[in-house]
Amino acid sequence: MNKNSDSDSVLLKQVIRPLKVIKLNEVKSLTTLSTASIYRQIKEDSFPKQIKLGERSSAWFYDEIIQWLEDKRIERDGGSQ
Repeated sequence: MNKNSDSDSVLLKQVIRPLKVIKLNEVKSLTTLSTASIYRQIKEDSFPKQIKLGERSSAWFYDEIIQWLEDKRIERDGGSQ
């Protein structure tokens, strides 16, 4: 296999990978934040915004929540990875 096709394959998988969404209870479980804290931080633009799935249904992109947690870890560690 040639190197370009390997890297192209990885890039293609990243581009077309399915987006996982999670509901509020899982967001709360992953972050240990309360509902009020989540919505307060959304209002302050310091937490990922939810998406509307329907009239009375919202969810968050799993990857955005994990990235938010990773950013918190990096912030704790003084910006180093």
